[in-house]
Amino acid sequence: MAPLAVGSQTNGSVIRPAAFCGVFGSKPGHGVISRAGALTLSRALDHVGIFARTLDDVALILDVLAGNDPADPDTLAFTVAAFRATLADAPPTPPRFALVRTAMWDKADSETRAKIEQSAKELGAFDVELSADYAAGWDAQRAIMAADMAHNLGANLDKGQVSPQFRSLVEEGRKVTAVQYLSALRDARRYAAGVAEIFKRADAIVTPSARGVAPNASSTGDPVFCTLWSLTGLPALNVPILAGENDLPIGLQLVGEPGRDERLPRIARGLLERLGLHNHFSKLAPARR
Repeated sequence: MAPLAVGSQTNGSVIRPAAFCGVFGSKPGHGVISRAGALTLSRALDHVGIFARTLDDVALILDVLAGNDPADPDTLAFTVAAFRATLADAPPTPPRFALVRTAMWDKADSETRAKIEQSAKELGAFDVELSADYAAGWDAQRAIMAADMAHNLGANLDKGQVSPQFRSLVEEGRKVTAVQYLSALRDARRYAAGVAEIFKRADAIVTPSARGVAPNASSTGDPVFCTLWSLTGLPALNVPILAGENDLPIGLQLVGEPGRDERLPRIARGLLERLGLHNHFSKLAPARR
């Protein structure tokens, strides 16, 4: 219905719907796009992201939106590199990929796991297994998000009707202790530093965008495959190249190096070229495998 769209992600609200709708969705790194004027849920986790039909349009809208804004103290103090210029340049070497399943791998349905693994194989990706302590990252994200929601939005409980889910999360956040909250923020920084080591060997991480195709329910789906990347603030991009049951889209998520957001669309273009799909994404509706 629109060539471009803007959204926000605190857990998985850009990458996941982009996967379900079969479009490109970009969640840049934390601080790349200003959140000024948006409702604050969590300063530590909130990102502004975008939706587009082609990588050219991804780069176009990121060029417009990315950059420093004094109204958002977390925006980067330096000028963000040009996305369109980087996308147009040939990469110095073919992109290298790492398959990271995360501790949530078994939550993906069997079809999604098989298609992601097959794509990773075709890309020549090598496997990376995160250490066992990363499994606590989902609890850390939940503690930060719930506590910040309680702080920033809790007053709304007394102003009228709210959803049971919202009420439950605010009540949960009010129970998070200061020690738990500060420990979660510390762990987020530690996880980000650990994941950054992967980029010494790979240009991007390959992982699912969601557990499977869009659910046939009132739920908007489970953000579990986005959680770690929102917690660590790394750039992420949904690449709509796969399809599952009834030809519904399955998202492949690329996660990029911190501070190098401009490279991720170009890496995605390299992925499409490697898989022989680049020409499909010059059309209005992307084709899927």
